[in-house]
Amino acid sequence: GFSKYDLGELKTVAVKKAIQDNNPDVEIDVIPHRWNAEMVLHPHVFVCVDSIRIRETIYKQLKRKNAFNVLLDGRMLGTTVRLFIVTPQDTKYENTFYADSEIQRGRC
Repeated sequence: GFSKYDLGELKTVAVKKAIQDNNPDVEIDVIPHRWNAEMVLHPHVFVCVDSIRIRETIYKQLKRKNAFNVLLDGRMLGTTVRLFIVTPQDTKYENTFYADSEIQRGRC
């Protein structure tokens, strides 16, 4: 999770620090920009966005281009975290997206 020391940091930078605190040998490329369809991503993708629509768009772009080996999508509401680990062969992940009208409001 995030700590008070992560305040003011980009979410991607905070996640990188947390991972490397546990394993300094892991190499992580942080892309500190909003995602766009022209980006070339590493085949191991961590989706660190707040919008379900953007998650869905990223996934569909990667799937269409066959451009990932594994996608990790962490979703949090309150004290509950759901982690989706997705491979290109996965068929169930597409069913986890929902309309904006179905968004659950809460704080994390």
